Amino acid sequence: MHPTTRRSDSPRLTVAMIVRDAEHHLEPTLRCAGEVADELLVVDTGSLDYSRDLAGRYTDRVLGYRWHDDFSAARNFTADQATGDWIFWLDAGETLSSEMAGQLRRFVDHEAATDTAYRLYVHLPPREGDSSLERAARVRLHPRTPEARFVGRVREELDTSSRNPSWKFEDLPWPIRRGEREHEPDVQRTRAERNLHLASLALAEESNSAKWLNVQGEAYQQLEDFDRARQAYRQVCSLSRRPSPDHLEAYYGLLTCFPENEAAPIEEQLSICLEAVEMFPQDAQLLCAMGNLLQAQGRIDLALRAFQAAYEVGSFQPELWHLADLFEVAAACASVCHQLLKRDDKAYEMLRQAMQRYPRSSRLCRRMVEVCISRQRVEEALEHASHLPNVEHREALQAAIRGACLGAARNWVPAAANLRTAFEAGCRDPLCLRWLTLTYLALEDFASAERAAELWQEQQPGNPEVFKYLHFLKHERTKAPQPPTEQKRKVRFDSGQPAINPVAASQTSPQNVTNPLLSQNALHR
Repeated sequence: MHPTTRRSDSPRLTVAMIVRDAEHHLEPTLRCAGEVADELLVVDTGSLDYSRDLAGRYTDRVLGYRWHDDFSAARNFTADQATGDWIFWLDAGETLSSEMAGQLRRFVDHEAATDTAYRLYVHLPPREGDSSLERAARVRLHPRTPEARFVGRVREELDTSSRNPSWKFEDLPWPIRRGEREHEPDVQRTRAERNLHLASLALAEESNSAKWLNVQGEAYQQLEDFDRARQAYRQVCSLSRRPSPDHLEAYYGLLTCFPENEAAPIEEQLSICLEAVEMFPQDAQLLCAMGNLLQAQGRIDLALRAFQAAYEVGSFQPELWHLADLFEVAAACASVCHQLLKRDDKAYEMLRQAMQRYPRSSRLCRRMVEVCISRQRVEEALEHASHLPNVEHREALQAAIRGACLGAARNWVPAAANLRTAFEAGCRDPLCLRWLTLTYLALEDFASAERAAELWQEQQPGNPEVFKYLHFLKHERTKAPQPPTEQKRKVRFDSGQPAINPVAASQTSPQNVTNPLLSQNALHR
């Protein structure tokens, strides 16, 4: 609803922004703010680019503010300049969809309670090769009152210690989305250097504060100073044995505090996980991380128990960054474990129940397609695949599924024909590339298998299964010359005994399941 169509007695809404050197990602936020705002207030803290000029195209309320190394001071100054009954905060680069913006506007007009501050989830898009976005809840909507004051040099938050003892906090369902720019290395480095400076100032004022030590650890982690990052996180863990969100965040940091281009030591991570789960036994993200580590060790039965516990009784801290589809990840991983334990029926049943709970989950839908393929249920696999969103070349994907079902039945030659048809029609879905790789492996066409696996790895660079096949194929290339491929292929297929059993081999690692450990990011601002 555009403000001009509202009743004259409706509450006025100020959309407030604090910006600095944001010209490259500011305009989408300004457009979004214009859809809901009665007043758009932009406070610039010292931009050297054209941020102020750009903001001036959308509002005449662009103010300057001298930066004092304190986000709460800047935010309180901004709140003092607002004239609306409510303040909605956006950072440069953040947006709401038009539909969500309209719903938020109607909520403010008709439902918002003046004794309540509202949290919205900030969504971070997946990194390249990941399928899960992360989110964290932040107070972004609150009444404009003298009592609404922020505290903290960074990660500023509403002061609830004494000023607002009667305020309530509630969550709203409309996600605020950040852009892909958040993953750019120069953006993350600049933010980390700034946060490290602010955390150092805060620690000088308030030594041994878990909050500032976590900010410091996260900044060091982004700057790839992993020894100092771990030192800061460990200091948080040693401050008190009483569980708190700060302790949990420190454990998350310790679990991800390793160079991205190096394999993390599983035993060390598992030790951290066990220590953390003892303090937070129902944290779903920790349980998923433990399941992932146990599965990597081949301890499938224990991994299954961890994933099931995460799905059935797990919880999470809304204000800490976590996977948005955390429980769907847990269910998908548990179904993989059932399959690894040769319990296809239980994998199927688990997914069926999870899809009732999360009927719009593309992750669970895709996982169900894979289970139906393994059981050679062609029509059911096609039916589930028809509900997958954002599929290019849907008819080609259907041909790939038919080929995959033939491959699951070890009918490799007709499987290859269907999969090649799908590929030539433009299908580059990981499912198609995976089964192309498996089929070429079974037919011992190693050159074609390697090409398919390389394309598959481009789609899913973190998938451990494709890495395993590429390692095998590169080893095959270094071996002595073999007899002609066509002759071996005919003999192997006719005998029903391919040199490598790709169906059995593929059941030793998860299929298209995101690593449930948190990504390394420093995005609390």
